[in-house]
Amino acid sequence: MISFERLSMAQKKKIVHDTDWGAALERVIGYALQKNWKVAFVADGPDQSKTDITGQVWIQIDSSNPLEHQLYFFLHECGHAVEVIKLGKSAWNSKYAGQASSSINNLEHRISRLFEEMTAWDHAMTIAVELSLQINHNSFSSLKTTSLSTYVSWTSEVIQ
Repeated sequence: MISFERLSMAQKKKIVHDTDWGAALERVIGYALQKNWKVAFVADGPDQSKTDITGQVWIQIDSSNPLEHQLYFFLHECGHAVEVIKLGKSAWNSKYAGQASSSINNLEHRISRLFEEMTAWDHAMTIAVELSLQINHNSFSSLKTTSLSTYVSWTSEVIQ
């Protein structure tokens, strides 16, 4: 697996401007199903990924978003699953130990969650490269920034 950051500029430019978002979304669905992950698209539901105690991954995507956004959020949620599987649940619990706190009002919990979100977005781009998806890098970055800024604001609430 090659990370996006390690690609040449020519390779990065190649991963831009595919307007067939449905076909790209189908490829990510195939990726998830090949890994035996459970996938659901729910109108007005939250985008989320969960890994249960048996290791089963469940991904839910809000189907009321535009297809391009569904694609990027789906890649992001796959990124969460990849992180859990890559590390194993025990190592994941150690790396993101702050989330073990029972209070989401704990600064350590929120910083840990922000770090996990950033990592999931990085995995999302890696998956896109692995699947040779031609995404709009500017749109992807914009959605990533908007999403992460929500977590930054949420984290800073504890500090204020």
